[in-house]
Amino acid sequence: MENESTTEKKETDANQGANANNVTPNPAAQGANNKFKQWLYKQVWEPINWSHVLQLAGLIVGMGVAYIYWNQLVEMTTQTRLLGEQASRAVIEYAGNSAAIQQQLSALKQANDITIESNRPWIAYITPPSPQKDFDFQWTTDKDGVWALVSYTWFSKNGGKRPAQIEKTGTTARWEDAINCSTHPDYNFLPPDSHFFPPRNLVKEKGGEILLSDDTDRSTVIRYIPKLEWEDLESRRPKHVFCVYAFVEYRDVSYPKILHRTQVCRFYGTLAASKFAFADCTNGYGKAD
Repeated sequence: MENESTTEKKETDANQGANANNVTPNPAAQGANNKFKQWLYKQVWEPINWSHVLQLAGLIVGMGVAYIYWNQLVEMTTQTRLLGEQASRAVIEYAGNSAAIQQQLSALKQANDITIESNRPWIAYITPPSPQKDFDFQWTTDKDGVWALVSYTWFSKNGGKRPAQIEKTGTTARWEDAINCSTHPDYNFLPPDSHFFPPRNLVKEKGGEILLSDDTDRSTVIRYIPKLEWEDLESRRPKHVFCVYAFVEYRDVSYPKILHRTQVCRFYGTLAASKFAFADCTNGYGKAD
């Protein structure tokens, strides 16, 4: 009996707890809550234009993306400017170094040119070494009359430090109908009574004739001049002038691209103390190269 009473009591307590949990809601409270939700929806959510919201959101996102790209562009521009400045400095530095190098190369070239020029061959016509002489004169007679046999010998010397390769040489003597020698002698013409003896102290080489350093060469021209004409030359007021010319063309054996030419002119006339001899022309024809 006691057990049955206990069981009934537990059942009664359980039923009371269930009834306490399943309390029936208040209809008035639920109605107020629903009205508040409807008011909130109509006042807040319903007036919102969601297309504008989406556009604004898109604009915000676009502005964010543009801002990111702008920062990247600024960074790229800064890097480009820095690279440009570095390149400019490099160009300026290179230009400075290049100018210095060019100056050094120019100085070296100038020094080399001076060395080449100072050691090149130099051929000039000189006063004959004693006891030799350049001018010889004697009277001669044949069936045609009395003649002045005049010979003039040119002495040329290579005063340079390298050998000279002789390309061409010549000499001529002219009877000028003037008081000054011509500046355009014709080396291809010699009168029938003239003779030309070419240079004879040249070294024969495969490339041609060579005049060695410090060597002297000579060539001679001979003319027969009628007595009356020669006496006119030795008069106080001559109507003619007797001119002799010579030239030599040569190259440096080590640097043969440049053709050098030395030429000279002399005339027979009265010198100091009424002495007749040959003197340098004053017509500007002579030059040495």
